[in-house]
Amino acid sequence: MPIGDWYIPEGKLQKELTDLIPGEDTILYTSAAYVELKDETIGPILKVGELAITNRGVAFFAKRKGLKGGVLGFRGGPFREYIGYDRIDQIESKGERVIIEVTPHIDAPDEKMKKYELVVLQSEPFEDKKSFTKRRKSFSAVLEHMMYRYRSGQAQPDPEGRKRSTRKAPSRKTKGQVRRVQYCPKCGAFLEEPAAFCENCGAPLQQR
Repeated sequence: MPIGDWYIPEGKLQKELTDLIPGEDTILYTSAAYVELKDETIGPILKVGELAITNRGVAFFAKRKGLKGGVLGFRGGPFREYIGYDRIDQIESKGERVIIEVTPHIDAPDEKMKKYELVVLQSEPFEDKKSFTKRRKSFSAVLEHMMYRYRSGQAQPDPEGRKRSTRKAPSRKTKGQVRRVQYCPKCGAFLEEPAAFCENCGAPLQQR
């Protein structure tokens, strides 16, 4: 399965998107996308933007763009979310479409569960139509694969050292060495060694 595919190249991603991604994450996949918020109260809201899949979650920034967002694109401000894989309660996928139900943040108990539909688009002008047709069906598989790796404890910083956000990334061992990787479930901080409490926020950590 192809991992590490930048359909929007380095340096061309919107700053609003990269600012959402924690410094400990490694970006593995980027694409233009439709983002639809499925709101049972006011109906669906569709916007256009960009998304990134990392080793620890999926991020997107989307807003109305021309007529592509339709009338519903006028509602509210941009969608800007970083969703850790541990917050995805349910996922439905089919080719270029993924529907995810997102649990509220642990520090926002009054926040409602959200449901988003993500649909990858041709990343113009960086990708031609033929290339997009070939890769569009693999989007859901890439997202599900990375979520499985994270939840099964396999997700680690990218060995190729591909794009990270501007904050300093955690150090990596040399090839052949084994390192236990753990992330705080509350704040998402990277923990180099197993610990009883998170050094960043103090939350208790369950040993795996």
